[in-house]
Amino acid sequence: MNGKIERSRGLRESMGLALAAFTLSIAMAGSAAAQNDRMTPIAIPAQPNAIALGTGPLPGATAPEAWHSQYGSVFARNVTEATLTPFLPEPGKATGAAVIIAPGGGFRTLSMENEGWDAARALADKGVAAFVLKYRLNQTPPDMAGFERSMQEMFSGTAQRPRPDPQAAMAGLAPQLADSRAAFALVRKRAAEWRVDPDRIGMLGFSAGAMLTLTT
Repeated sequence: MNGKIERSRGLRESMGLALAAFTLSIAMAGSAAAQNDRMTPIAIPAQPNAIALGTGPLPGATAPEAWHSQYGSVFARNVTEATLTPFLPEPGKATGAAVIIAPGGGFRTLSMENEGWDAARALADKGVAAFVLKYRLNQTPPDMAGFERSMQEMFSGTAQRPRPDPQAAMAGLAPQLADSRAAFALVRKRAAEWRVDPDRIGMLGFSAGAMLTLTT
């Protein structure tokens, strides 16, 4: 019984720290909103610590992964191979708690910087091992002009479609759910190496990433 209480307390503590990072990211996002909202294509950044999750390429994908900058941050789209990037605390700071971070972006993009890497660094600074999940995304036009048009149509309502029933919606999240569950499996598998308590692993999501968190 005491073991269960301690695990529950530890998980609450780790999620409390995650909430603090969430608040920090919201503040950063608010500041970024005042910056340039133009989408500018950029080269795919080096991600030397990213670990392939092995969930396979996105079925039927034809558009390659692409990145752009906007609002002073960087975004990925057309992600077809999922990865997990660790941000580990200094050994002396490590609490044993861990959080998997799922950036948002409507399952069309991923806000990798302010809702991913920045939040992960904030958590690691508090002693929480953080892992940024770059999950697979719904395909969008490969060219920036086409992508911008598709986003304008989505937000204007001209591309509205009937809402799918819950079962269809869950089926549509199958690749993303496979990615998030693989992320948990990887963190548990390498828990000793990363100084993580397998009973103190949580998940934090932003926007679409929050939906993924709730359904994982």
